[in-house]
Amino acid sequence: MKEDKKKYIGVTITILSVLLILGPSLFFGFIGKPAEMGVALAAGALAAAFLNLDKLQKFKGAGIEFELKQAVKEAQATIENLKEFTDPLFVSSIKIMSVGMTWDGIPENIQHDIVRKIEKITDGNNVSVDVTNAIKDFYDYNFIQLFNRLISGIEGYYKPEVSKQLSLLMDAEKSIFPSGKQVDQVLSELPHITPELEDLIKDYAFYKENRYPRSRS
Repeated sequence: MKEDKKKYIGVTITILSVLLILGPSLFFGFIGKPAEMGVALAAGALAAAFLNLDKLQKFKGAGIEFELKQAVKEAQATIENLKEFTDPLFVSSIKIMSVGMTWDGIPENIQHDIVRKIEKITDGNNVSVDVTNAIKDFYDYNFIQLFNRLISGIEGYYKPEVSKQLSLLMDAEKSIFPSGKQVDQVLSELPHITPELEDLIKDYAFYKENRYPRSRS
């Protein structure tokens, strides 16, 4: 059934191609208008060529020449070369903003905007594992920094058991980071929460929810 359908489509395209090339040009030739006949022949050839793009290797006629298959192959090769070129750029850009090599001159929100744009570009484009890992490492790096600030923020309470409970919630090697609710449960054992610690808690909870820095303005 599929083969018959393909044959039917192929025959239909062939007939259309012939009609597009010969029909208008024969009509103008019949009524004695050679200039219009030439234009119609060129337009018909162009239309027929586009109907047969998948088969066309080279077409020459009515002053028009196509070498499409080779052009498509070259374009595909160029895209692959660009991919090989951009992957390392993506990886290096992301790593510069994490893994201890942060761009101190670039605000955190701008860093995240850059990574988000890279994520959007690479989404569904079969990027290399290196790019995927670099994006993951970037977010893990920021999670670790925020979580460590939380731990430092409760040192002044002299509650080592609370610090230990909080530390056990995170496993950086496995990319396990607690939710804001889990953090709140542990820190509820503190006698009080200072405004400074409250900000740190909110910073972490917001990042956990959005993977983006919280604005304090």
